Amino acid sequence: MASFKLNIGMVRGCPTSSELATKLKMIPDEDERFTILDLNYTDTALKCRLVRFSNQVVTSWDGEKREVEEVVIRKAEVLPLLILPPKGIVEVQAGSIRSLEQVDVLLSQELGLAVTVEPIEFDVIDLIRKVREQVQGFQLLAAAVDLFSANSYTLGVYRPKFEDTENGLEFLEQYAEAIKTARVRFAGKTGKVTVTLSPHSAFAFSCREDDYDPVSALLRRVACGA
Repeated sequence: MASFKLNIGMVRGCPTSSELATKLKMIPDEDERFTILDLNYTDTALKCRLVRFSNQVVTSWDGEKREVEEVVIRKAEVLPLLILPPKGIVEVQAGSIRSLEQVDVLLSQELGLAVTVEPIEFDVIDLIRKVREQVQGFQLLAAAVDLFSANSYTLGVYRPKFEDTENGLEFLEQYAEAIKTARVRFAGKTGKVTVTLSPHSAFAFSCREDDYDPVSALLRRVACGA
């Protein structure tokens, strides 16, 4: 079993894959913010690894000089990126939901394109039902719910586990506005798949590597209808 992340957003005003690839290839090697690796594209999709650079100051102690020294380290964050221009969909297959902001910076500021990248707000209960309709062996395992009850004598996020999917759904329907995440499990082609659903464009899932493509396609389908 391997763990994966999938952050899905909408890209508005995106040019064709060919035009976008041409722009990405023009990013100079000495660029301070981004570089692109493993770029390939078709008429309907563009894939690459987006490398985002940032500087971090590291403080160390030099015992011989009895001095505190500061060294600037150039950090690199690698974000696997998939853009589907005809469908207006962008996926970052690593990192947090904030990775979509970096894609927006890349396209609108670095490349100077008149595009916007926006996260998608989801109805978690709707996502649960859509996933359930399209898989075998579905189970609603657990959830994280904010503001569980003003009179429940609980503090923080309430994290119930469910033995029965129907009872779990009934519970979540009562607290639909307060759902932070829901965790589900179902049968993949080669093994079990566990997915954490959230209302903010971000999915985390674990499965065998052979199941990655069908699971990511499923999540894209239930999230965007694509």
